Amino acid sequence: MAANAEASSRVAASKPAPTIGAANAATSTSPASIQYSLTRRLALFANLRNVNDPTDDVEIHGPTTPDAAQFRQRAEFGSLWTVGLKGTF
Repeated sequence: MAANAEASSRVAASKPAPTIGAANAATSTSPASIQYSLTRRLALFANLRNVNDPTDDVEIHGPTTPDAAQFRQRAEFGSLWTVGLKGTF
């Protein structure tokens, strides 16, 4: 079942409102995982996330937004490396 609700008062506009949107640039996170068994019950492991440390850029796009004003923010998360020893007891 779907339902829609509309406001009782409407404002007439001579032109449709311009559409403005925010978009994240495409990034590649490059995850990697490796495990090496030392014995049947003991293993070394490594999990790497964001190996190439990409930045996350957000841009604003609109019909009247100039190219120089489209950049909004940048986030740098860094790389996460987890290395350890795994055992079964």
